[in-house]
Amino acid sequence: MKNTSQLETESFSEIKIAAAPGEDTEERIIQEHLQQIKLFDAETELQLTKTLLQALNTAKKEGENVMDFQKRVEQEVGKLLGV
Repeated sequence: MKNTSQLETESFSEIKIAAAPGEDTEERIIQEHLQQIKLFDAETELQLTKTLLQALNTAKKEGENVMDFQKRVEQEVGKLLGV
């Protein structure tokens, strides 16, 4: 689960949406905030956001220590961002 309770930024304004299943809610929030910061075209931003959420939603593998898990996640995100 992602803990975003204390996450704040001036770039995004608060939105109100009706309760829905998790992925539907994520999709609505992404669509609501799409293109507030114009780094990519809308379709690229949408796909990158979804891909990053999937990569960051990974679980630690059995027997994997915290440092190895963190390194694996960082490498995965780095590949997605091309860094």
